[in-house]
Amino acid sequence: MEKIKTYGIDLGTTYSAIAHLDDTGRPEIIDNPDDPSTLLASAVYFQEGGVPVVGMQAKEEAEMYPDRVVQFIKREIGKEDAFPREYDDQTYNAVEISSLILKRIVEYANAQGHDVKNVIITCPAYFGNDEREATKQAGQLAGLNVLELINEPTAAAYNFLSKEFKENKKILVYDLGGGTFDVSYIDYIVDGEKTVVDVRCSDGNDRLGGKDWDDRLFSYLKELYIGDPANDCDSNKFDEDFDLRQLVRNKVEDTKKALSARDKTSVRIENTRLEVQKDKFEERTKDLLQQTIDVVNFVLKTADADKDAVDLVLLVGGSTKMPMVKNAVKAMFGDEKVREEDPDKAVAKGAALAAAAKVDGLLQEVFSMFSKGGGDSDEESDQIEANKGFEILADLVGESAAEEIANLSGDDLATAVAEITPAVPTAFEGGMKVLDRLPRSFGPRVAQFGNNLVSYVDNLIFMDQVVPVEMTKTYSVQSDNAPMIRTALYENRAVEGSPPIHLTEADGSDAHLDPALQVKNLGEVTMPLPPGTPKGTAIEVTIHAKLSGIELFLKNPATGEVEKLERDSEYILSREEFEQSKQKIAAIETTGEVG
Repeated sequence: MEKIKTYGIDLGTTYSAIAHLDDTGRPEIIDNPDDPSTLLASAVYFQEGGVPVVGMQAKEEAEMYPDRVVQFIKREIGKEDAFPREYDDQTYNAVEISSLILKRIVEYANAQGHDVKNVIITCPAYFGNDEREATKQAGQLAGLNVLELINEPTAAAYNFLSKEFKENKKILVYDLGGGTFDVSYIDYIVDGEKTVVDVRCSDGNDRLGGKDWDDRLFSYLKELYIGDPANDCDSNKFDEDFDLRQLVRNKVEDTKKALSARDKTSVRIENTRLEVQKDKFEERTKDLLQQTIDVVNFVLKTADADKDAVDLVLLVGGSTKMPMVKNAVKAMFGDEKVREEDPDKAVAKGAALAAAAKVDGLLQEVFSMFSKGGGDSDEESDQIEANKGFEILADLVGESAAEEIANLSGDDLATAVAEITPAVPTAFEGGMKVLDRLPRSFGPRVAQFGNNLVSYVDNLIFMDQVVPVEMTKTYSVQSDNAPMIRTALYENRAVEGSPPIHLTEADGSDAHLDPALQVKNLGEVTMPLPPGTPKGTAIEVTIHAKLSGIELFLKNPATGEVEKLERDSEYILSREEFEQSKQKIAAIETTGEVG
């Protein structure tokens, strides 16, 4: 049998990439044949009467058809300000548009002899649960078996550490992409033959990235243009001239690249030659840069770490190519500690490595599940385990191959599992344990009866806890003969040790929540209670969290009944919406060329 192929996808705001492992376990990018950059521009052009165009040609069509080109969709996915687009009587939401970008990646990779199915997709460490679940749904709509999500800075560290490093290091990953920014502080620990990647703290801003520098540069070019008396153009005329605005917008990226190489550059807009100064551009964007430094300081403080103790700073993300960014980080940590690590491709490569490691772990679980039995073991329990193992294996290799392996035993089973296990780099052969952490805290809504009903969020899981994590707490029914109990799952940024977050005060009024807590209702769940249920009856609340999603269960120990929260957030697809979208996306082909 062939080894299972695994892939990592960096679903970026401005550019996306896919990577796989070669025969030696080394990660490499699968080039996009339609784009000289070899990456995929995260832009979709819904050409009238034709198939969607994804990539650089779609990006270039924004000048002529701005209402038919979607860019920066990553800033909308799973967000309350996302809005649907309608083209040719067909409506597309942010999850579906993201899935088209992923589908294009899969199509050009498969055209080069790959079989993209088992993937890990990256997301900003700062993403909340809705953003993460929506990202996973986008992958599933594209026909992928999404093994897991991985935080982008963690993926970048994975790539760096795959190069046979065998010494302890304290690493800070500074990841400034096209639309998002993340910082992670990582302890890399060598423990005998095994290594541990302990992501001590992550933070960021999923609305800060290279696009914001682009917007400032656009404003700079606009001022230079209207400042030339020969143009007879004021701000209002400029804003009302669609063609002129698009012409200037299309000059931004090349101008930014030019300023990375020299102190000034010339830009021609129609018959006007503009001279753009690097120092003035940097002055206009220094507040954006300071926001990133503030996040770095916050992460170090939260991790109880000193900048002098950092051994290595990895610069990741295309926007770290700007000299002002590199210089600021070097000024903070020292030249010798700062390293550019394949800024555009490190995240996809790290995700490919993580995918191989994930499959390796799943196959070990499958082997264990298939190997149970004999002695005093429970036959029914063993069968349940074997069925779980079959489901995992079928997702990885398909039902036919899974049946073939499931019928083996002993050495034959061990050999078959070894044959399909992906190769990994030498540095990972001893095993690598990754301790990644949650960006949010989670707890149920709890009510107490007094003179007035008081409700609050009782966090069971706190941000920066290692994932996966599961916590259970027992509460009690508040009144006799209650027909049901109802609670909700809340996401927030309260730190461990914080008091419960009050939703309603003792006088019955709504609490004025601190915006910094970012409290968000993720959905409600109801459990019917048997007639005559007495006050004080125990009810267990269990929350299970991992990077790709959150689950909440209610259990009545007296009856054994369990209710699971079915997420009904308006920012992700419901089951019915998902099935409808799946059929829609499956029927759509994409292309990299305008036809």
